[in-house]
Amino acid sequence: MPCLDEEAHIERFLRGVIEQDYPADRLEIVVADGGSTDRTCATVQRLAAEDPRIALIDNPGRLQAAGMNEAIKRSRGDVIVRMDVHAEYARD
Repeated sequence: MPCLDEEAHIERFLRGVIEQDYPADRLEIVVADGGSTDRTCATVQRLAAEDPRIALIDNPGRLQAAGMNEAIKRSRGDVIVRMDVHAEYARD
């Protein structure tokens, strides 16, 4: 998911994604940061240390579309789901 300065929301969001009932070995979580100046990156890095499915990448293009492109390039799966930090998703 693309993000920028989401310190207030990123941990809650990522914990919700981690708790999905989708098979854990088939889920990777790619966060494309567009140059956050708050603690967004530090939070993502801390959570990535707890869960190796989380990856933080740079989005030098800063825009959401550029972030998605970077995340897609980095992804290894056959299915890509775009998620937004300001949304809540059911576990299933």
